[in-house]
Amino acid sequence: MKRVQLRDHTKAEAAPRAEQAPVVVLIHGLNGPHMVMWPLRWRLRYRYRRRVEIFRYERFHHDVPRLAEMLARRMAKLGVKEFDAVTHSMGGVVLRWAMNHQPMPKLRRAVMIAPPNNGSWLAAHLSKKMGVFFRLVFGQGGLQMRPGRLGIATRAGLLETAEVGIIAGGNGTVKGKRNWFNIPGDGDGTVAVEETILPGMKDFMLLNYSHTHILFAAQTAMMANLFLEHGVFRPKLKKSH
Repeated sequence: MKRVQLRDHTKAEAAPRAEQAPVVVLIHGLNGPHMVMWPLRWRLRYRYRRRVEIFRYERFHHDVPRLAEMLARRMAKLGVKEFDAVTHSMGGVVLRWAMNHQPMPKLRRAVMIAPPNNGSWLAAHLSKKMGVFFRLVFGQGGLQMRPGRLGIATRAGLLETAEVGIIAGGNGTVKGKRNWFNIPGDGDGTVAVEETILPGMKDFMLLNYSHTHILFAAQTAMMANLFLEHGVFRPKLKKSH
């Protein structure tokens, strides 16, 4: 599947309404400093006029339940009754755990970018290869991204009361994006497309980017904004006369 090319027709229509929409909370992933979310924040804030907050955490020091607890405290400080979220990688699992295990405001819409919702084959593979060094590099959160009973991704819970859109990285082939680990199936070089699927999701989009590059692409921000505005990635827009 080739990268979808769309004109950015949402700026003029979405911007006035976006100013009144709920705050958008960005949650980054494992081993990714919060700065990796800056390009996405800039586009959502200044191009689409959304109120944006980044949830920051020290990447090595907390497991997913602890991060979910920290997120809940951050939301309490924001004092909002409703919010939207855009997550990357493990950040999606943190959001799911928080919404199902912590007192949180109402989640209206969530865009999950390359989330290992069903656990990560790569996490299991590297933990076997690296042994005790895996935890030193990726922390407890890395171990928790393993699939099945070894991890907690499948136990984080669903987002049943929110509208969820998934953006996965991949190229529509059986081999996916080039990677060093021979990850089975299509994927972004880190997370396989099938690992991103979440029961109850409202829409899905495949973009031809790698796991990190997808955060820096203007197309990703455009798709995220479309979903936050319309609840789908391909809205039926009114024709101008």
